Amino acid sequence: MTFGTKKRFSKPLFITLASILAIAVIAVLVAGIYLNNNPLVNVVSASLQTTEDSFRIKSTKTTAENGFSEETEIEYIFPKDFGKNGFAEITDKEYIYRTKEYIYTIDLLDGSKSFSKREEKPLLETLFEAFGLLVDNNPSGIASLLNKEVFSKDVLDEEEFGRALRKIVFDLADEDYLIENLGFSKTESGSNKTYCFKNDLQSLARLAHSIVSEAEYAFADKDCHKQLLELFVIASEVEIELNFELTVVLEDGYLKSINQKIFSVDSVIIYDFTFSDFGKAKTDEEIVKEFERLKKSQPE
Repeated sequence: MTFGTKKRFSKPLFITLASILAIAVIAVLVAGIYLNNNPLVNVVSASLQTTEDSFRIKSTKTTAENGFSEETEIEYIFPKDFGKNGFAEITDKEYIYRTKEYIYTIDLLDGSKSFSKREEKPLLETLFEAFGLLVDNNPSGIASLLNKEVFSKDVLDEEEFGRALRKIVFDLADEDYLIENLGFSKTESGSNKTYCFKNDLQSLARLAHSIVSEAEYAFADKDCHKQLLELFVIASEVEIELNFELTVVLEDGYLKSINQKIFSVDSVIIYDFTFSDFGKAKTDEEIVKEFERLKKSQPE
């Protein structure tokens, strides 16, 4: 099975599954369940501690199919208060500095520069915004964010969403449930904790169907709810060998790395995120000064 065939299912399914699992993690704290050794609590707590100060992420995406492979790398620099001050994204071709309103790009090949209003929000930034709402214990805000950034319309009922999270979380707080439904395993070595989740398309689709079915009242758009359930039924029955492996490593209460592997018989996509420079990461001072100068020169 090649990636070309899987693309018919991948975009809506992967986005929805990722959103459901992210919601489940957020739900643990929103529901007020603080269990000392619960893996989801530990991951969320480490994520919050990581994002409280400055940090750096090195992102590597590796795609391999039928003997051919391609690798791309991006580095992100999140200074303290990045939600207000912006963050940098660096590739081998561009240096991009973003704030909530503007984007400043430097072409590293020819030195050209551009400055413009932002039109879209990177997925990584959406994730960090969700964590900010988590800290504020604001489930309706999380629902609003998902409506805007994931569904692009009002799918979730903002008032009922928090109640749905609290219902889901009691299963997810049970490690046996994680082992049975998400292929969970863990290892510990000194201050390091490694959590691994292994599953396949059909099993994840069945789990997603169960979660979404039980949370029907959290959906303002009943047609979308019905379509999601139908999508999960199709995904659970389709004969595609597609496996998922997610590994999260924590060190001294911080995120050290996240590895996501999606693979079939003849193809694989691997996402590696390595976290570092906690409390030390800084964007280039000259870049920030130039950004501020260009911002002030913009027409009202």
